This record gives sequence, C-alpha cells and structure tokens, in this order.
Amino acid sequence: MNEIHIKKLCIILSIIGIFSLYIIVLLQTITPLKIEDLNEKYIGDKIKTCGTIQSQKYSDDGTYFMVLYDVKKIEIVFFNALTDTQEYDINDVVCVIGRLKKYNEKLEIIGEKITAI
Repeated sequence: MNEIHIKKLCIILSIIGIFSLYIIVLLQTITPLKIEDLNEKYIGDKIKTCGTIQSQKYSDDGTYFMVLYDVKKIEIVFFNALTDTQEYDINDVVCVIGRLKKYNEKLEIIGEKITAI
C-alpha cells in the first residue's frame, strides 16, 4: 500500500468512526418525563424528571434518599452519594437523571445526576 491509499483509508475510517459515535449518542437518549407519567413501561430506562424536594436523608453508608413531588411523589436513591447532593434543601426544585426501578412494589429512581433549576 502506498501513502495515498493509507491516507484515504484513514479518512474513510475516521468518517465511519464519527458516524458511529453519532449513532451511539442518538441511541442513548434520556427520556424526560413528569413524575405522574412514570409507570412500569419505563422500568430500566434512563429518565429525567423534575420536582420539588419533599424530604431527604443520608444513611451512614453514604446513600442519599430523596422524595420528589410534583403532582405525585417518587423516591430517588443515590448510592455512594457525592458531596454535591448536600447542597440541596427541602422545597428546592431539582431535576434528576437516573434509571427507573421497582423496589418493594414501588417505583423509584436510582439517581445518577441531580441539578437545580
């Protein structure tokens, strides 16, 4: 293979790589949902929901529990919670990104990210 063929191959592979990354990003979309719209069909999906913090507590092992409400309530659990969860107070309005799970016959979100709005 000469130098021109190698350059063409590199350009083609770069374009294929960029296109592949674009497809991966499209497939990893986060579904924004209202708390009252959360149901069992979204179990396992990565979702985003917003609401007001009604209660919160920390366990000794670093787990952070929070209840968000809008029209309905949902519990959010952050395992190995980062220190940034400590900046939020009761009645703060936040958005949470995480995976919807069912635990003890109730829906909950295993939180990955929290942001104030």
